[in-house]
Amino acid sequence: MVVKYALPTHISAELSLLTQRAVPHVHELQRYQRAGGAIDPQHLGAASTALRALEDVLSDSALYPERYMEAFRQDAAAWRAAGLQSAPRWDASREATERPGDKELALYAGPAKLPNCGTDRPLFQLVIAMRDEPDSLRDLRERYPRHETTCQLTRIIAGSRQATQGQCVTLFPEHIPASSPVVAQNFAWFFMNKHTPMYQGSLATIRERCGESLFLEGDPLASTQLDYEGMYETRCCWGHLHEYYHQVGPRPFRSNREYKARLYTGMLEELKVDCQSVQACIRDTELAYRWEVLELMLFDRLFRYPAARDALVNDDSGAGVLLGTWLLRHGVVRSRLVSREEVMRAIDELVDEILALEELDDGEAYVKGAEELTMSLLDPPEKPGDLYSKPADWLSSMFADGYRNDGGTVN
Repeated sequence: MVVKYALPTHISAELSLLTQRAVPHVHELQRYQRAGGAIDPQHLGAASTALRALEDVLSDSALYPERYMEAFRQDAAAWRAAGLQSAPRWDASREATERPGDKELALYAGPAKLPNCGTDRPLFQLVIAMRDEPDSLRDLRERYPRHETTCQLTRIIAGSRQATQGQCVTLFPEHIPASSPVVAQNFAWFFMNKHTPMYQGSLATIRERCGESLFLEGDPLASTQLDYEGMYETRCCWGHLHEYYHQVGPRPFRSNREYKARLYTGMLEELKVDCQSVQACIRDTELAYRWEVLELMLFDRLFRYPAARDALVNDDSGAGVLLGTWLLRHGVVRSRLVSREEVMRAIDELVDEILALEELDDGEAYVKGAEELTMSLLDPPEKPGDLYSKPADWLSSMFADGYRNDGGTVN
């Protein structure tokens, strides 16, 4: 377990047993998986044994729901019938997985292409999380209701290394390989407690490049005063608003999935709802953690995502580079960001441009406009498989690796 979290004794003991017994089999399966999640033909026998052992462990666990177990057996049987050297298809498990209630466990076992974990293969995973919607944000939930959302704010409790370590902070149905497309999300887990170590890494980068303040105006960072629970609640505030803004506007995500699930529209959508969350925090003076949300969004989009190893094939990273380039070309960036006021002015203009595209009646015109806006700020990809290239002005800015706070860059 990577996170210390108060659980009832009987659950904690059962969870520890499940983790100790299941995770080694999951990691063994990962070692045998190749492109598409298929098993290397040289290891079919060992993989079959590991899969059977994992199935037995899950079946013995009091924590793993019987409905999930039946779905796992169905998917595993179908994979064996097709041959483990083929890509796994986990349709039954994807459809069986549900939204947990508040303070309930969320569990998934099977292949998943977890984002920002350093591989594009759908490796076998074990994900165990606890949904935890902070009581302190009850007023936020009432004023910004998410009636149709499937988003659940959770704490990752235990699981495979990609789930518990590193940069992955979500599990959606879209991440699970299946033979049929996702028609509607029946769950969306956000691992909010994983952001604390990520924040510390971003903060170290910012202090190295900018000193004690991200802004030339010199105001100290508000987020450095957060304790562990305050950081969790700040991330939950941002996460709630992020999902709220997916549901509103000219093209709500739920009714425009066919357009918004594409590359450029998807990149702009994620960036837009982050920016709208910040707009709400700045304008709604009654919101808790309003300045902290602004800082954390800027930390993530401007510094953390673009530094990912797979940044050029990662649309979250692309959205971060896009935002940084937009701020650069709107005169908001010098050796540091000029001021909160100037940053918000530029963000307001970016949101207005994206919303204007969404207001186009024709869906394909919206898609085309999204591509044109995106590629006016990012350079075309240089290698097959890349989504974009980082522009020259971005590469010489404070956002790029190797930047020195004396105004230069180092190689």
